[in-house]
Amino acid sequence: MNERRTARMLLLDSRNRILLMQISPKGSLDSNSIKTSFWITPGGEVEHGETLHAA
Repeated sequence: MNERRTARMLLLDSRNRILLMQISPKGSLDSNSIKTSFWITPGGEVEHGETLHAA
């Protein structure tokens, strides 16, 4: 299993609703690819030498 270091953020509005992004599959669907959409918090990969706070 491949692992990657990521930083995520929880963003709340004045009504305590959380911002989520829906990720949907694109391109060819081989046996290792995701076949259904899913929801994630905003964020991304932490680059080599980058701190979690800076990311």
